[in-house]
Amino acid sequence: MDTARGHREEARVARRWQRAVERARAGSSYGWEDDLPLLLAYKRVQSVYTDVIRTALLLGEGRGRSARPGPGSGLNLRLLPRAAWRIQRVLAAAAQEPSGAERELSGAVGAVGVPSYRQVVAAYRNWFRTARPPEALTPSAP
Repeated sequence: MDTARGHREEARVARRWQRAVERARAGSSYGWEDDLPLLLAYKRVQSVYTDVIRTALLLGEGRGRSARPGPGSGLNLRLLPRAAWRIQRVLAAAAQEPSGAERELSGAVGAVGVPSYRQVVAAYRNWFRTARPPEALTPSAP
C-alpha cells in the first residue's frame, strides 16, 4: 500500500474509532490525538520483536509452538538464509519509520544502526549456540 493511501486509511479508521468510543461513553476519547500515534508506534515496535522471536522458534529443530531453541536444539541451517534476510528487512523498515514515536521506541535499532544480513545470521547462530533451554531458567523447588 502506498504511503499516502496508508495514511488516509489510518486517519479514516482513527475517526471511526473515535466516533464509536464517544458513542459508547462521551468524553472517553479525550486526548486520543496525542495518544494514538504513540500506541501505534509501540504496536509496530512490538511487532518487530514478535517477528524476531517467531523466527527463532521457526529456526529451532522442532519448529512451531513446541520448539525449544538453545543448545542442542539444532539451528535449521536450511531456513536460516531466508529467515535472516526477512528479519534484516524488518529491522531496516523499523529504523526508517518517520514518526518521532517510532524513533523513540525503536531507539535500540537506530542507536546501533541496522544490522547487516551477516550480522543477523551471526546473531541467530550465536543465540542458538549460547542460549540456555527454558527449563534451565526456572529455579528448582527446594
